Amino acid sequence: MNDSACPRESEVLAAVATESFTEELRSHAVDCDRCNELVLVAGFMNREAEEIGKAGPIPDAGYLWWRASLEQREIRSRRATGIITLVQRVGVVVGALVAFLLLRGIAPDIGTWLAALATPVQNYSLPENAASPILVVLVSLGLLAAPAVFNLYGTWSRD
Repeated sequence: MNDSACPRESEVLAAVATESFTEELRSHAVDCDRCNELVLVAGFMNREAEEIGKAGPIPDAGYLWWRASLEQREIRSRRATGIITLVQRVGVVVGALVAFLLLRGIAPDIGTWLAALATPVQNYSLPENAASPILVVLVSLGLLAAPAVFNLYGTWSRD
């Protein structure tokens, strides 16, 4: 490449920009190394500028920065939660394996347990000296309902 400047460089650049070469200027650009390189580079840059123009306007730098930081945050989040997801999956597999082995180990006993459930239930009766059965049921329900009433009172008193 010739390092000396060509006096017709500005003419060649203007002709590339307007795409209007005269025959004499075209033959000069072919013969002159510097102008030939200028035609190649300027033509490439013009084609790239047209492609960028077709793509639409370039987004704001702040928007691009925000999108890049959002993408980086998402990548870091995926990397951090990847280990947790792996441990969860291993836990599910191990839990299923333990459940399978446990069920396999106690399978013979299940039949015995089910047979025990099939035995007739004994009927229990209240002692002779107990009060009426309705009173016993009402007192039992009252004892069971007392914690719920106290819980409601505590909730209402906070409001």
